[in-house]
Amino acid sequence: MFTPAKSLHKDMHIEHWMPDKFGHSVLYFHGFPGHHPNNTNKQLSHSLSSSLGLLGMNLLAPHFFGLGNSSGQFSFERTFQNGKDALELLKDSKKVSVIGYSWGGFVGSHVYSLLEENRRGALVLLAPVTQLFSDSELNEAIREWRSEFSDKLRGYPTDEMLKQELIDLFEIYNPLKTLNQDQVKKTSVIHGTEDAVIPRSHSDKFVFESGLLIQNYKLMSGQNHDFENRDLLFQEIVNAISIHS
Repeated sequence: MFTPAKSLHKDMHIEHWMPDKFGHSVLYFHGFPGHHPNNTNKQLSHSLSSSLGLLGMNLLAPHFFGLGNSSGQFSFERTFQNGKDALELLKDSKKVSVIGYSWGGFVGSHVYSLLEENRRGALVLLAPVTQLFSDSELNEAIREWRSEFSDKLRGYPTDEMLKQELIDLFEIYNPLKTLNQDQVKKTSVIHGTEDAVIPRSHSDKFVFESGLLIQNYKLMSGQNHDFENRDLLFQEIVNAISIHS
């Protein structure tokens, strides 16, 4: 069962599993919006905790400001500071692995790049955001977010402001720039072939351009963005962490 962990910031809610075990900790970053009833990323972290707990690993899952059980105002830019704050909570862990789902994959890639080499476990990216959508795709995504999650986007008075922030974030945190070759060697990517939210082609491109070993790229046949076959997904995650740690 998850219990609240003390956060470095009063607005950020963090859930954790077996908090007293600090040998190998796993940071899990959810996607956007993270709380929606049709979005399973928060439930995924809860379910994953038991699988990792059996291996004696501590799972720590922060909720980005303004999402899930965290208060404050959401912004995509702020998720990167949330990620760094969560990593600071694990400063006593001898080893840290990072799992990032969807937008959390983008944040997780940056957080993983900050880990010291001797503490670096695995980086596991689940249907990750690794590149900026085309202009037309980005405009369509913003229209859909405004329709479904307008309460989460109150910090963006205009669509142009939101769009520009996303463009700027990719300039700064593009994982192809922030991850070095030693970090890429410990990275795994898992993607569903039927993902209509983050196209599989995005991961194809990231794998090719990053030089990630093809055996570390797992395509889950018939799975969509929610990864409905959780048993198989957890098996792939645990295997990736075990191999690269």
